[in-house]
Amino acid sequence: MDKNTGILLLYDCYQALLTEKQRQMMDLYYNQDFTLAEIAEEMTISRQGVYDHLKRTEKLLEQYEERMSLLKIFQRQSGIILQMKECLAKMEVEMSGVEAVKGSMTHIKRIKSSLEQLNQISTS
Repeated sequence: MDKNTGILLLYDCYQALLTEKQRQMMDLYYNQDFTLAEIAEEMTISRQGVYDHLKRTEKLLEQYEERMSLLKIFQRQSGIILQMKECLAKMEVEMSGVEAVKGSMTHIKRIKSSLEQLNQISTS
């Protein structure tokens, strides 16, 4: 994952913790693809001021992630959910056969385990 994608993911997780000015600059730069000069003109500050403000905000987002790990938790949960979807797809295929119930029990146990993992992540 490139740096911009990582910053965008952090921004999505923690934007509510930013000031209005920080949110506006991050949105203009990362979501609307404004240049530093365009943002400077829009917000009536210097280009260097925009650059410094963006860098401070990026560092702040990284600090939030270090403390709260919301993005890390979300990514772990997404992986477990993907595993569950794969198991369910296999169960659908197996249930179309005569021996469906026996084969599906293995997948049901995996889904139960995945749900327990999600629960542990949510409560830790």
